[in-house]
Amino acid sequence: MRALFVLAALAPGCRSPATPRDAGPPRSLPDIVDVPSPDVTAVVDVPAPPRRVTVTVSGDLLLTEPVLRQVQSNRENGRLVALLGPVAPLMAFQTIAFANLRTPLGSPATLSAARGGAPVELARDLARVGFDVLQLSNDHTGDLGAAGLRDSLDALRAAHVLPVGVNDGDDGPYAPVIVERDGVRVAFFGATSRLLRDPGEPRGEHEPRVARVTTDLTPLLGAVTAARSAADVVVVGVHWSRERLAAVTTAQRDLATQLVEAGADLVVGFGQPTLAQVSRMRSPRGEAVVAYSLGTLLSHFGQAWHRGVTAAQIAQNPWVYDPGYRDGVMLHVSFDLREAPNVRVSRLTANAVWTSHLQGELRVVPMRTVDERVSTERLAAIRAALGDAVRVRP
Repeated sequence: MRALFVLAALAPGCRSPATPRDAGPPRSLPDIVDVPSPDVTAVVDVPAPPRRVTVTVSGDLLLTEPVLRQVQSNRENGRLVALLGPVAPLMAFQTIAFANLRTPLGSPATLSAARGGAPVELARDLARVGFDVLQLSNDHTGDLGAAGLRDSLDALRAAHVLPVGVNDGDDGPYAPVIVERDGVRVAFFGATSRLLRDPGEPRGEHEPRVARVTTDLTPLLGAVTAARSAADVVVVGVHWSRERLAAVTTAQRDLATQLVEAGADLVVGFGQPTLAQVSRMRSPRGEAVVAYSLGTLLSHFGQAWHRGVTAAQIAQNPWVYDPGYRDGVMLHVSFDLREAPNVRVSRLTANAVWTSHLQGELRVVPMRTVDERVSTERLAAIRAALGDAVRVRP
């Protein structure tokens, strides 16, 4: 779209009427005093707004005890930033970065009264790494009880990171958060199909509530549909598995299809520790993307893997030996909305990352920095897991 700008070059004073055509010969130069210059109209090309936005999604963030020990040992070196800093540049400033925070955050009092959880101070580290939106609804949401829900919400909001999937507002747990980039509004939802520990029914009006995936999908699907009128792009994170699955399940495909038909432009599956297929789908607005699992971005899983580990060892204890648990990606999904309300996926790429345990130091690093013998093997595995719809870069 082009806009016209009118530039009026006027001398000081009020504008005088234009001189009639029959006013006689022009005055000599010395007699012309304080005559305003004529109006000048110029047409300036102004490019239309880009109407594009990129969402960068990664997998689960599991702040387990081994990870927290690494955080503590790097207290003078950025804490969590030291572990995730190598991949922070993959979350470019202009994108919106989204992941699943699978460990609730708690104050010292909350942590002392329960098992699990991570200190609330790590919310600032997550913001420094570059996360904009974090899903809180997952199987570990209730690990610290209702106090952990409140602490997590407060800590993330104070760090200017938006939590989804847990909400304490009047509009209920399925309310989205909306992020705006360059005039494009993106709505984020989060919901979980499983809770290891139920945080209990909220007693007060403004106590946190968890968005659940149940047999009655009406609240979730209705909220997604409503978001289409308030946002240009709709993103839904679903924590729907915790096991290592050999293939995407029928139930996951059915739910993803219903979410896309309701208005989701990007559906991201969380909870599965290994990577799974990423697909393009037709949607009522044009195109949508479903990432069935982006694995785990940060955890201690697979820490004992090394070249030479046998298939029998991996089968016996995959949580310790499976290198697939150390594979990760930063998935970049770019949406083009120049023909709104139609949505087109203009880019679908991924940066491969790897959880390194080199010399006992846990770091999440770009795959291109890893030993070539390891990176060649793992890149092939990542590409096979994600499928042909995604261009994977090391």
